[in-house]
Amino acid sequence: MELSVFTYKTSKSIPFNMPSRFKDIVFIKFDDDDGGCDSGKVYIEATIVGVGGGNTIYMPYDLLMRHRYLKHYYELSRKAIGKPNLDADYYGSEDPEKCKANANSDITYVFVDTMYIIEDVATNTIEAKKGNSYRSFNLEKMRNAEVATVDEIMEFNAIFKERYLYDRDADEDFDERIAIYTALVDELEL
Repeated sequence: MELSVFTYKTSKSIPFNMPSRFKDIVFIKFDDDDGGCDSGKVYIEATIVGVGGGNTIYMPYDLLMRHRYLKHYYELSRKAIGKPNLDADYYGSEDPEKCKANANSDITYVFVDTMYIIEDVATNTIEAKKGNSYRSFNLEKMRNAEVATVDEIMEFNAIFKERYLYDRDADEDFDERIAIYTALVDELEL
């Protein structure tokens, strides 16, 4: 099993001290040796703050690797796996012991290696940061979940494209933005 996250956010807005835009994609890859009924699947959870809730799916791994958009985000997220944190400001701050004491015993709490892309619109700068994010999953239930149907995957893709690829991330400049993100991530001393 492999867990990783790709997060994009713009600089904090002054009045509310919150990101003016925040996108987050969680990837959990389950392989043959994970014992799940659908080996080679990936759980994907895409969240865009301010555009409606999350969009989740269990997708076959080979389909993810052919996906026009998700493949690139997945590959960027994987560059964070197993590397030390490079920036303390991008490290999950939840108290694992407190959360575990108040939670269902089926839930697993983990710090997931996360690749952050931070864009400061005021200074017109963009940078990559390696950090972690604190997550909770029912991994046993997820291992046994069925891969989505073709119709469910088509619906997920439509929602993903509508919500996640709006304005500056539109299809026509997607390749350019991914190239920028990749260059920034590759510059990190991982």
